[in-house]
Amino acid sequence: APERVIEAMNGEFLHGPQRLPDGDHVLFTARQNGTSDWNDGQLVIQSLETGKRHIIVPRGRDGRYVATGHLLFAQSGTLFAIRFDARRLQTSGGAVSFAEDVDDAGGGSGAAHFAVSKNGSLAYVRDTATFSRSTPIWVDRTGREVGSLTAEPVQGLAYPRLSPEGRRFAAI
Repeated sequence: APERVIEAMNGEFLHGPQRLPDGDHVLFTARQNGTSDWNDGQLVIQSLETGKRHIIVPRGRDGRYVATGHLLFAQSGTLFAIRFDARRLQTSGGAVSFAEDVDDAGGGSGAAHFAVSKNGSLAYVRDTATFSRSTPIWVDRTGREVGSLTAEPVQGLAYPRLSPEGRRFAAI
């Protein structure tokens, strides 16, 4: 039977839980009650065993841990990466931007429309407010464009996902 493992506190809204490699901690975005902008969300880590939480990034949405030892997150249409020690549950250095004009779900959810495969391939959907019709692109780890995901420009792609090997793309 399903069971609740993380409880929203004080009317907050939660998005995008991801279990970290230690099996005990979960990374997610929390947006406080009273704000409708997910860009004001916080990336939070919580222990499943103790319930103890701490904020790991004070402003951002849709945080994701990747095996390179980084947290990726979006903030106002820009993707950022920050070094993250998964054993000590700490960031180091500053966040670095690596993609702009990334679409997100607005106030509807904490989702930013990007995906990263296990091999490090990144796909994202450009902001449709800026680009009414756009072609989703493949980029390598350096941010260099290496190809397009569709033959023709499309409008309104959301929730992109990459297959684990990084060769297939799906979106709605």
